[in-house]
Amino acid sequence: MAMLDKEVVEERDELAEAELEEVKEKLAVLEVEMGVLKQGGGAVDKEASEAIKSSLEYIQLEKQNERLKEALIKLREVTSETDHEQRKRIMEMEKDVGEFEQVQAQYDEVLVKLTNAEVQAEDLKLQLDDALGAEEMLVPLTERNLELGEVQT
Repeated sequence: MAMLDKEVVEERDELAEAELEEVKEKLAVLEVEMGVLKQGGGAVDKEASEAIKSSLEYIQLEKQNERLKEALIKLREVTSETDHEQRKRIMEMEKDVGEFEQVQAQYDEVLVKLTNAEVQAEDLKLQLDDALGAEEMLVPLTERNLELGEVQT
């Protein structure tokens, strides 16, 4: 929201500056015309008219040159700020990439450990099944052994 307010204020400032420049140009034109009229004693002839035009053109060119210089300075400042911000973002991204690589390495290690743990759990299940199967066989064999032992005696 503050950025929006700042942009609105900047636009108003630029418009006010442009209006000021226009008024200054009009003032300069009127001053030149007044000076020519004073020099010519109130009569405006062809030479005076051309002098006014050339003076006006010169003033307009100076004003345009000044505006272009200001625009160039603003452009340089904006470019500098943008360049600085982009370098800062690049550094942050490089840092993020480094952190991502570390997390990726940790993930790979944990994935290997998980796979090993799953294999080990499967082995333990098989051993448990074998032990349960052996216990089921042990009970009937023990009973049979006891029966055979009683028969011999």
